[in-house]
Amino acid sequence: ERELAPEVEEQRQLERPDKAEPRKHTINADVVTFIQTGSISAASKAFIPVYESLADSSAGEDLLQLRRHRPRTLKHMVIISPYKVQGLMDTVKQSRVVTLHRYAPLLNKGLRSLDRLDLYTGPSLAPESLLRDMPVEVMLELDLFAGQLYFKIFAEFEALREYLLAPMPLALSPPVSPAGDEACGGSGSDGAAHVMDENLVGLLNIVMMTMRRNSETIDKTHTGKALDSRLIAKDEFKE
Repeated sequence: ERELAPEVEEQRQLERPDKAEPRKHTINADVVTFIQTGSISAASKAFIPVYESLADSSAGEDLLQLRRHRPRTLKHMVIISPYKVQGLMDTVKQSRVVTLHRYAPLLNKGLRSLDRLDLYTGPSLAPESLLRDMPVEVMLELDLFAGQLYFKIFAEFEALREYLLAPMPLALSPPVSPAGDEACGGSGSDGAAHVMDENLVGLLNIVMMTMRRNSETIDKTHTGKALDSRLIAKDEFKE
């Protein structure tokens, strides 16, 4: 006589966290003041640098190192949400000191580029007035924070590769342009000028893949190749 072990049926119980209550949208008075005057008070808490918003994320350690080695000298490009745009549109239309630009990162090289800040500006600007004084570094930081994967022209890809280089010590000569056949990270007498900024690359990898792409790989995109110190043939771009 054989005793049969009873079968035990188990059903997995998932314990989910309580539903979080979304924060209510608000429009800070300092934002209205900025639109009216073009100035941001040093004491204002309504504005933070874009990457500072990642301080409490997994990118925080790389961000801390960037604060130490890359002083921030850029100013006065403010990113606002669609909700705030809707609530501030009348104020923007009356402003003589700020311009509202629509923006979207280029995630597919087959699509039209909407990343040049020249689409539906408000108040409207003549084409020759658009981006006349916009530093390249400002545009790059906006593109990278938004998750831009492709660039329309080769010069923009070159600018990205140069942006990823580590700052040079004062005792050394200025960085060598990454244009040409030699990839970043080269050896020899110019090797120090071709060192990638590991903290910046680490931060951008987290932003690009973990936060923007749900951990999907970007190694075949223009941005992915730049972060991996790979070159792209000039004829791959539609100038």
